[in-house]
Amino acid sequence: MRQAARTEHILAAARAVLAGALLVAIYFDPASPVRNGVMAYTVLLTYACLSFAFFIWVRRRPIQSGIVPIVHALDFLAVVLISIFTHGPESLVYVCFTFVVLAAANRWGLLETVVTGGAFLIVFLIQGLAVTGLGSFDLKQFAMRSIYLSLVTGLVGYVAEGDKRGREENSLVARLLRMCQIEGELTPIIQTCLQVIGEFYRAKGVLILIHENSSQRTFRWQYPASGGETPSRLPELSPDEGRKYLFWAPAPVWSWRKLHSGSNCRTAWVGSDGVFKPQARFEPPELFPEAAFCDSLLAATFLFGDDLAGRLYILEPRLPSLPSREMLYLMRLSDEIGPVVLNLYLWRRLRSRVRVVEQARAAREMHDGIIQSLIGLELEIEALLIKNEQDAASRRQLERVQRILRQEGQELRDLMHRMKTPALTPDELLVFLSDLVTKFGYETGIKARFVSRTEAPHLPVKACHEVARIVQEALVNVRKHSLATRVEVTLSSDEEGLILTIEDDGTGARLADTDSEETISENGWEPVVIRERVRLLNGSLRVESRTGPGVCLVIRIPASEHTKWWGAARS
Repeated sequence: MRQAARTEHILAAARAVLAGALLVAIYFDPASPVRNGVMAYTVLLTYACLSFAFFIWVRRRPIQSGIVPIVHALDFLAVVLISIFTHGPESLVYVCFTFVVLAAANRWGLLETVVTGGAFLIVFLIQGLAVTGLGSFDLKQFAMRSIYLSLVTGLVGYVAEGDKRGREENSLVARLLRMCQIEGELTPIIQTCLQVIGEFYRAKGVLILIHENSSQRTFRWQYPASGGETPSRLPELSPDEGRKYLFWAPAPVWSWRKLHSGSNCRTAWVGSDGVFKPQARFEPPELFPEAAFCDSLLAATFLFGDDLAGRLYILEPRLPSLPSREMLYLMRLSDEIGPVVLNLYLWRRLRSRVRVVEQARAAREMHDGIIQSLIGLELEIEALLIKNEQDAASRRQLERVQRILRQEGQELRDLMHRMKTPALTPDELLVFLSDLVTKFGYETGIKARFVSRTEAPHLPVKACHEVARIVQEALVNVRKHSLATRVEVTLSSDEEGLILTIEDDGTGARLADTDSEETISENGWEPVVIRERVRLLNGSLRVESRTGPGVCLVIRIPASEHTKWWGAARS
């Protein structure tokens, strides 16, 4: 809006100067108006007065967008009237024609400029036929002038269109940079950036996927947001869903058209060297979801340092210029925005680490404060029971309070352990599980053992964290529900991936060997939290009962696939 207002201010000043100059030029021009001198000077004087009045008005008041077409139509009408009462296209009306064409080019673009020039040619043709008659009309001379006017119109419109698009592209980069520098949550910022990109390309939708190379986690944002609401948490995809969008591509930027035509899909791309290839062989994978919902798209793969890789999909874009220009600009956009997005991500990760540190500090304070106080109260009650000075009813009451204190103390310990669960690397996972099981046995009196039959598992950091939380939750279930005296945690592996086994000898669920969720639920016991965490790992959970007491959880976690799908991206 500000650029449009600035354009109208410049045009208003140029119009006022032009109108005044025309009055002076026509007065001194030997080829003065001969058809109707009074009407010609009246039209020029009226146009000059209106131009000066409009110039003063736009300096004092904001310009409404609806008035711009009216002003353009009045400029066009003024040129037509001037050409009627002077010598037509042979007079200084060419100057007015050039001004109106330039105004259309700067206001809108190539199409509107061509329409304006074509309307002038039609008017000049009708005027020539009306003045000279069909028999005396010089068609050759009119054709040469038409070619000249058409060339002027086309060149002015093309140059203005390119300049306007360049300003819009620079404005888009500036807006995205400003939004990325705003402090706040990551998801709303990315959603706003996608909205700006979608409006720029007038697209049906925009998708962006960010992949953490260290943890192998994939996040997906889209505009418009599903359900019309911005998600409050990071929208993480499962590994299988992520692979549907993040596949290897031969070029960092490419476009697909006629996706619904199957094998006749048209592909064009810009390589890492910046060379445009208008016809290429690269069809969307069979599982690519968006191929079923759009007929064309523009895509870009980009790297944000060594930590992040991403892909942007612009669905059904309306490209105003050549595809090669838009692809080159998208490559430039990723180069401009990439460092800022990386800084935003690093800042978010730093905040996340600070939050983990605060949780660990809170856990230490709970251990040093609340838990110690509960242990002290439990010891005092134990001392009162040892003295044996209470009657039977009071003794039962004290024993009940002691059990509650012991139970609540253990609940606080479990909560403290969950708060202190760090982000683990594969090398740290085995040590953490061994310490966790050993500490569990020490705190509960249950004979606990950890057995590792594998080396450091090939899992991303997020998966290692989930495995640790699964073991924590399983041990809590053993303490609360099984009445077990022994528990064994085993970690092994095979060709398909990792196998985690938690086995106890308590009074657990009496189930036939099953991995059916319905069967588990019907028998009255269901490890809901564990099952959800296994799903996040794209794994499977199986509950195996024993002939004697106890139950065994067998969890299989598939091996991670580290495919460098971003191989063709520009770093």
